Amino acid sequence: MRILFVRHCEPDYEHDSLTPRGFEEAERLRKYLKDRQLGDIYVSPLGRARKTAEIVLQERISEAVTLPWLREFDIEVDCSKDGEMRKFYPDIPKEIVKGRRCAWDIDPEQFWSDPLLADNERWRESRICAASDMVRLYDSVTAQFDGLLQQHGYRREGKLYRADKPNHGTITLFCHLGVSSVLLAHLNNLSPFVIPQFTCPAPSALTLVATEERQQGVAMFRTLYLGALPHLTLAGEEASFSARFVECYDDEGRH
Repeated sequence: MRILFVRHCEPDYEHDSLTPRGFEEAERLRKYLKDRQLGDIYVSPLGRARKTAEIVLQERISEAVTLPWLREFDIEVDCSKDGEMRKFYPDIPKEIVKGRRCAWDIDPEQFWSDPLLADNERWRESRICAASDMVRLYDSVTAQFDGLLQQHGYRREGKLYRADKPNHGTITLFCHLGVSSVLLAHLNNLSPFVIPQFTCPAPSALTLVATEERQQGVAMFRTLYLGALPHLTLAGEEASFSARFVECYDDEGRH
C-alpha cells in the first residue's frame, strides 16, 4: 500500500486560504496528478488544505473525506510559566519568553540542550512536553491514523504493523507540514520532534510512503520521496519559501 501526503499549496494564513501563487501551484498540481491513481482521499478540515484538494480533485468523481485530526498539528509551548520554560529558554529575556512559541521552530542551541527531544523513547519526558499538550494530542492523532491504516489492512501492534490484508492500494492525505511530519515519525517509531525540525517540504510538495513486506505478514512503511515538487520543476518554477527561515541571519525574512 502507498500513502501520498500532499501539503497544501502556498497558504494565506490570515484568511485560511491560498495566496494567488498558491492557487497557481494547485492548478499545476492538478495537471500533474490528473492521470494518477489517488485511491481513497482524505483532507484536513482547514481551508488551505480543502482549497488545494478542491482544485486538484475538480475533474474526479471521487470526493475527499474530511478527517478532523488531519488539521495542522499546531501544538504551542506555554512560555508564561517561569519554571520549565525558563529552563528551556534560559538566555531569552523574560519579557520575550512570555506568551507562546511553536514547538517545531526551536533554536538549535535550545533543541540540543534537551537530549530527550531526539530520543525516540523518552521524548515524552522533555521540557516541551511538560509545558504543552503535546503528548495528549500526539496520542490522539496517531491513534486515529492507525485506525485509518487498519481499515486499509495494516494493523499496529507495538512498534510493528501487521499486514492483515496486504494490498497495492493508495490513500492520499491533503494536509499540513506539522501533522504529516508527526505521522511519518510515528510510522518509523522516531521522536516526533526530529522530522519537523530538520525537514521542510515546501507548499504543494508530495511525499510518498510505501509498505515493504520483508517478512510475511509484517509491513514497514518506507519513504520513497519526501517534499517532491515535480509539478513546479517541470514548469521551471522555484519552491515557495513559506515556513522556512532565512538562510543567513542578516537576510530579510523570517527569523
